[in-house]
Amino acid sequence: MNFIHRPPPPVAAGSMLYSAYSYLFSARPSDEIQPSPLGDKSALLFLLLTNQDPKHFANEFKEAIKRLRDSNVSNDALKTTDDENTINVSFRHIYQTLGSNISSEESCMILYTLLIYNRSFCTYIMSRSDPESLVVPLLKQIYEYAENKPNYIHLYILLVILLLLTQDQDFIDSIQKITIHTHPWYTERIIRSVSLGGFTILVLIRTVQANLATFKDVYCHTLCTAILANLANVAVGVHSVVAQRIVSFYEMVAKRYLKLIDQTKEEGGSENDTNAQKADISIDDPDTLVYGDLVALLLEMIYAMITFSLKHNPALVYALLQKREAFAPFREYPRFQQLVENIDMVIEHFHTKLHEADLKMPTTAEIAQVIERAAKTWSASKLKTVSALSFDFEASMRDSFFCLPYVWTMVNAHSLIHWEEESSPLIQGFACEHPAGLDDAPVA
Repeated sequence: MNFIHRPPPPVAAGSMLYSAYSYLFSARPSDEIQPSPLGDKSALLFLLLTNQDPKHFANEFKEAIKRLRDSNVSNDALKTTDDENTINVSFRHIYQTLGSNISSEESCMILYTLLIYNRSFCTYIMSRSDPESLVVPLLKQIYEYAENKPNYIHLYILLVILLLLTQDQDFIDSIQKITIHTHPWYTERIIRSVSLGGFTILVLIRTVQANLATFKDVYCHTLCTAILANLANVAVGVHSVVAQRIVSFYEMVAKRYLKLIDQTKEEGGSENDTNAQKADISIDDPDTLVYGDLVALLLEMIYAMITFSLKHNPALVYALLQKREAFAPFREYPRFQQLVENIDMVIEHFHTKLHEADLKMPTTAEIAQVIERAAKTWSASKLKTVSALSFDFEASMRDSFFCLPYVWTMVNAHSLIHWEEESSPLIQGFACEHPAGLDDAPVA
């Protein structure tokens, strides 16, 4: 309740009580909402208690989270076998506090904890009619962390939250239907309006690209691609900028992958073996593996969009026609063959219709009209069936090994207690800017 209602500090005075309060609960000047030192410290205490992992008995604080129920909903709708143990709290107030203070690490961890352990709160978020009030601040944080030197632990939590949200089909449908204006913090390109789903794709592609160019963090890359795959399955009305970004990013990744394959062949002395690049050979180079997975993921994204909603995505067809040669190198790769064949069928169908239209110096609008007419005669039954990708997040049994040290680093950063980091391996291991290993990170 302290975290939700954020009680303000006492009125400035010369009393001993005020002096003690000021010493113990120093407010951070960077807070985006009303400063509440007591609210901030309560959030840290909440996280410390809920992330303990006793060996011989259940964590009662974590069990209490599971019993939280929305006080704004009629009790008749919440009848369970253990009604007497439920804890009533306003989910609306929690949501508003989290949304307005999502830039703080404590808020993100509380949101993560509630989404993982409380189904009622998860359902409440998924059913809201204003998902942009949470998703846009999340995307802003992800975008800024990718642009600057990131705190990867915080970035993981942000991405896991987004993955948890995109597991829900209704939630994905809702963000595809909501149109937003791009925000000043998004500096890639000025777009007057775009669907929230399309904007999410733009931010995630930028995050993957930035990560590949700098730290090459595998877990960050994995989370981003999982969210992109979930979004692609129901993407409709894709903005032309989003469509061009998807295809151009694929082209860039494909060129890099082919270059790495050529280097691997040269180093292995197999440059004269014409089948070496087409076989499912074992590749140990981490960069080659990452780029190969990205090529597959992007091809599967495009496949999903042309299979389930091609008639509603003419901008994607236009982008594919512009970059049709980018798919040719992978026609004989066993790993990518079926996906490329499907994409080739789509490109050939619309390319034939454009040829039949016999346009003289066609404009973009004229090409779009031909594509829209041709889409009416297109049938996805022509495509070879490839199972659609879908990713869920599953909290590991060792979740506390990741979360608890991270919470202690927040305590260390936000309290006046002095910690000798060299004498505190728990904090020292997580305080680094880029963690060395991910053995204890949440599992997707």
